[in-house]
Amino acid sequence: MVREILVQMTSPAGYPIRVVGFRFGEGRPKVAIVGGLRGDEVHQSYVVARLCAFLRREAERNHGMIQGEILLVPLVNTFGFNVGYRFWPPDATDIDRMFPGFRFGETTQILAHSLFEKLKDADFGVHVTSLDPRQEHMALTTMYRSGLGNIEAGSHFGTHFLYVKDPKPFDTGSLLYNWQVWDVCALGLVGGKPSDIQQDLALEQTTAILRFLSKVGVLKLRVPERFSPVLLEEADLLLIRNGHPGLFLPLKAPGCGVFEGETLGWVRDTLTGEPLEELQSPALGTVFFRYARPAIFEEEVAFGVATR
Repeated sequence: MVREILVQMTSPAGYPIRVVGFRFGEGRPKVAIVGGLRGDEVHQSYVVARLCAFLRREAERNHGMIQGEILLVPLVNTFGFNVGYRFWPPDATDIDRMFPGFRFGETTQILAHSLFEKLKDADFGVHVTSLDPRQEHMALTTMYRSGLGNIEAGSHFGTHFLYVKDPKPFDTGSLLYNWQVWDVCALGLVGGKPSDIQQDLALEQTTAILRFLSKVGVLKLRVPERFSPVLLEEADLLLIRNGHPGLFLPLKAPGCGVFEGETLGWVRDTLTGEPLEELQSPALGTVFFRYARPAIFEEEVAFGVATR
């Protein structure tokens, strides 16, 4: 393992900015795995850090295990991470909307440019990320429709769903989208909620990455098979909104199968604790995500149910 400073710069305010990567092996294929583009993605950073610890330990035991190059970047938004803030604290910008970056731009544009220069020659790119900080998701693989040629590679993770999204205008600045523009096979790995480390889920996601690395030929390791993923699109998701603000008490966790009419959770009065609303599944399916905060506003998306 080689520890490498991928980005080193000084902000206009004078504080140092460093992004550290860990490189294993050399040659082709090249796989880059990135977490922590947002400062609150503690769980996502942990998944990449746990993978780093595993590869370092196993590579020392078996020098022929890695058949190519793996670059791990556990944390990018170090400033936001240190203060528990999702975006870049001085200007509230999202680093994952700054790619491919601009070397003469604002701080986050320069950071994104410098990092992307080290990532754009990969054969495969994996972004361990979160979709919405207010939601807790089951483990799944994501990709943009513009990268439909990557479906076979996406199935290598063995997650229950392979979620295909249509890129929106603001997605064109994401790492995943720009990897695809540079002909990198780009895939996202989603799961959990950003601020809490979930050990069981982290193990599932780390194993999914190892399964992927083994399938694409960069890692000589036997990883148990899991799912043959179901291709899921936005039209296959049913969103359940609450009609009352109050305390949110979910009964079903992401990944649970549910019947039509089954109770997913309750909204209770903040002051009296009386039930205000019972949230039910509109169809047979799987809980794709749930609202992750204890207090819920009116007309929030409380649950997403996948019907495939």
